[in-house]
Amino acid sequence: MFPTRVIRVLAGVFGFWGVAGGALAAHAVKDPHAAAIVRMGANYALVHGILLLCWEAEDKIARAAMACFTAGTLFFSGSLALKYGLGITAAGVFAPVGGTLLMLGWLTVIARSLRKAVSR
Repeated sequence: MFPTRVIRVLAGVFGFWGVAGGALAAHAVKDPHAAAIVRMGANYALVHGILLLCWEAEDKIARAAMACFTAGTLFFSGSLALKYGLGITAAGVFAPVGGTLLMLGWLTVIARSLRKAVSR
């Protein structure tokens, strides 16, 4: 898994990306549909960047969730930024992979919470 320092750096990158992507969508992307998609990707990056700052990787399940959130944000938000923000259309194929990883991360949070509740 990723060392904590790497996760913190990526959280900062995702936060920056969220703000920069919002600015890109508001000021540089002329097509309203593309701007909305860039904004959505920026929002996902910002939310998951904050999550990574707050998440404590105490056990294997928590570290797995963190890995899913990290990779999912890179694939999902990254592919939207590349496709709709920079015009690299081939990058769009990675969005479903990223979205699936983000959902898996949230399911892992649920599983970890239920496991802790049952073990008490």
